[in-house]
Amino acid sequence: MILIKKGSEPNEWTEYKLTPGVEFDARPELKDSLLKEQGYLCAYCMARIDKDHMKVEHFNPQSLYPDDTFTYRNLLACCPGKTEGESHCDTSKGNAEIKLSPLEPSCVDTLSYESGTGAIKSSNESYNKDLDALNLNALIIKDNRHKALRGVINALKDVGFKGSAIHRLLDHWTAADKDGKREPYCGIVIYYLKKSKKKS
Repeated sequence: MILIKKGSEPNEWTEYKLTPGVEFDARPELKDSLLKEQGYLCAYCMARIDKDHMKVEHFNPQSLYPDDTFTYRNLLACCPGKTEGESHCDTSKGNAEIKLSPLEPSCVDTLSYESGTGAIKSSNESYNKDLDALNLNALIIKDNRHKALRGVINALKDVGFKGSAIHRLLDHWTAADKDGKREPYCGIVIYYLKKSKKKS
């Protein structure tokens, strides 16, 4: 999970939600806007998503916060939420209310990763319960994070963990490409590279 910086909602969404009697619908313009903000990554697990393979998640559940149903800041793009039969992300969360928000630096800054397993954890115990609710340590997610990190570690081994190589990789993993896409599972890699940079 990395920090998501929300921008302005698309004009089409503003017009749509002001239509009398309209019900919530994940319009194409809404999906496009959310995907661009998030670098085409799931807000929670950071898997690659696109307009045809995503859901629009209400961070504050509709069942508990009906007034936030159309609130743009409450909307996130998420993966379908089920991999190899195991639920995760908003599918696992369901209608539960969580406080660990990818929109809040104070939340994201508590997160750390285990380089040997790909596991994610928080220094805040209540956020660890939220990680459980999202099932972000599902085996497939941990494995995918670990694979992403192993690739970077192997690349650094080839050049002897030089500071310039760490800096170059950090620039790559913190930025989006020309199409606005970020590297899947970049959270664990950024965490590792920042720690390595301090040591170098």
